[in-house]
Amino acid sequence: MPEIQVIFPAPVTTNPSELTDTRVLAPTFVARERDRINWVFYSCDDRIGYVEVEFANVKHEFFPGAAVKHKFGKHVGASGDIYGDVPDLKAVRPVLAKYTVRGWDSAAKTTKCSELDPEILINEP
Repeated sequence: MPEIQVIFPAPVTTNPSELTDTRVLAPTFVARERDRINWVFYSCDDRIGYVEVEFANVKHEFFPGAAVKHKFGKHVGASGDIYGDVPDLKAVRPVLAKYTVRGWDSAAKTTKCSELDPEILINEP
């Protein structure tokens, strides 16, 4: 199963409103239609308790079991996973699927601690 590793380093400041320098080990990830993808989150930032993956295009439905199919989030501690499926977009390949990874203080999303905009290149199956 393809794996996208997301790292939330410890904050370099005591300012709670400053965002963490989030890292994705492959900022452009190549996947094929119908691949199952595992986003693996590692957090050294104890402010982060909830992570979210949201695709810019609502037609990029990577989370078919979710209420909102282009966005999914969950509680995490020091590490956690989110699983998604590369959709069949019935389009000419390759397709660039841009998305945002966010780290929040909680599911209430009162304080955003981290944000990064990587992408997935969807290629032929």
